[in-house]
Amino acid sequence: MTNNRPSDADWHGQQSYKEEKLSKKLSSLQLTSQEKETAESAKRNKMDYVNLHGFPIDPESLVLIPEEEAREKKYAVITRTGKKLTAVITDPKCDLKEISNRLADDFGYEISQKFLVSTPSFELLLTRYKSVPKSVISSDIGLTKEALEKAQGKVQNLAALKGRIRDVATTELLETLIAGSIMTKSSDIHIDPQKDSVDVRYRIDGILQNISTIPHDAYRRVLSRVKLIGGMKLNVTNIPQDGRVTIDMGGDKTIDFRLSVLPTAYGETLVIRLLGLGEVALKIPDLGLRGDAAKIINEEIAKPNGMILTTGPTGSGKTTS
Repeated sequence: MTNNRPSDADWHGQQSYKEEKLSKKLSSLQLTSQEKETAESAKRNKMDYVNLHGFPIDPESLVLIPEEEAREKKYAVITRTGKKLTAVITDPKCDLKEISNRLADDFGYEISQKFLVSTPSFELLLTRYKSVPKSVISSDIGLTKEALEKAQGKVQNLAALKGRIRDVATTELLETLIAGSIMTKSSDIHIDPQKDSVDVRYRIDGILQNISTIPHDAYRRVLSRVKLIGGMKLNVTNIPQDGRVTIDMGGDKTIDFRLSVLPTAYGETLVIRLLGLGEVALKIPDLGLRGDAAKIINEEIAKPNGMILTTGPTGSGKTTS
């Protein structure tokens, strides 16, 4: 006689499967209910509605608003067409005026469309931040080899540089400042806001040289752009921040930019240090050491262990030597 009764293990397995299936069904019904409620709320408030489950979110648009700000304020940018942005909010009463003005002032973008989304939809959107590479920056915001080479072609001498800084469009100002720094062989770009304008100085042969001044509104866009490409927080202005950007110039040549932002009385100062310009691999005899100095170095590097420190003031050549 055959016993068709399932074993205890099989019975518990079937029960677990049924409970899991029921849980998923209930979750799906709850999700559907929340989406319907949000759609009805959008209709009452004469707004557009979208369900973000399965919706393609543009990473370049998403990073325009830092994750911390998106979580706190419950708004985000999901798509961009030219200079037009599409934003989503979870509260019909959410005021986008402040962020709209900031995106317009900093990058020239306009929030032209906004959608109401459910809380589950927005929580799904927040998870997308974790999968966005830090290198994902829109081509009209990030630094590129082509844009830098174009700027270098328009800055052949100091007079041309000063005129270019004065007349160039804000969107090309950062490339112009970097091109000028390369042309003058400076190690750093210092941008310091003052009461009425913003000073631009280059460190040339270790000495800070005044180059030009720029308006505060133009500098604000440059600073926001640098923060974004350097992985710094756009909405944080009261603490120091550091970042780094590397541009591949083709072949084996790269330029590294070390970025430093520091709050001051008139706004945040910005220092851009350029590394990788004119780097050459020198042998010990080519360093210019003579007499006892050369003898001491050769004796020290021949030892099996120990440390040699290269020290000196900013711009003295520690990195390049």
